[in-house]
Parts: sequence; C-alpha cells; structure tokens
Amino acid sequence: MASDLVVGVYGGDHGDSVPCDGLRNELAHAFYPTDGGLHYDGDEQWSSLVPLPDDGSYDVVWVGINEIGHLLGLVHSNDPNAVMFPWVEPGKNKRTLAADDIDAIRALYPQG
Repeated sequence: MASDLVVGVYGGDHGDSVPCDGLRNELAHAFYPTDGGLHYDGDEQWSSLVPLPDDGSYDVVWVGINEIGHLLGLVHSNDPNAVMFPWVEPGKNKRTLAADDIDAIRALYPQG
C-alpha cells in the first residue's frame, strides 16, 4: 500500500518544480491535493524542542502544520496569529490553530 503523504528533507534541485533555496528563504514547500509532497529545506536549522534553542532554529512542527494545511488545500492567511500565516520566525513556535485556520478548513471541508 502506498503512502498518501510523502515528507522529506531536501537540498537544491530534488526533482520537483520547486528547488530548495538554501538558508533563510523558503523553509519548506508542499503541494495542494492530490500531490501529497511536503519538502523541508535541509539547509535550514530545525528543532522540535519547546522552547526552541537560541541558535536560529525553526520549529519543524509549526512549519509542518503550515505545510500540511497546503496539502489539505489551504492558502496562506493574512492573520499573523494563524498557523497558515506565511512568515515563521526562528526561535518561535506556534502549534495551536487560530480561528482563521479553523474557519478556512471548515470552509473547504464543511460538515454534513
């Protein structure tokens, strides 16, 4: 059985239309349904620790939640409190969905 989602860490050109671009630019990218690919830039400093170390690391969980949002069909949010906001700061984490995130996913996937 094949996986529906493929998560990987890459550098430079790795066979899709979006090469990883090195430090402090695009941290990761994912493709809208039905591709299922989520690619972290391997040149970035990543951590899952809370609190994050004071070394310029990016929160792999926060970025992953944002990218999974794209896999589900979400676009970026203008709300700086939202997980789907396009800018992530090193040393910070955001792991709780904001009202804007919840409203966006409910709009895409309404209940019965």
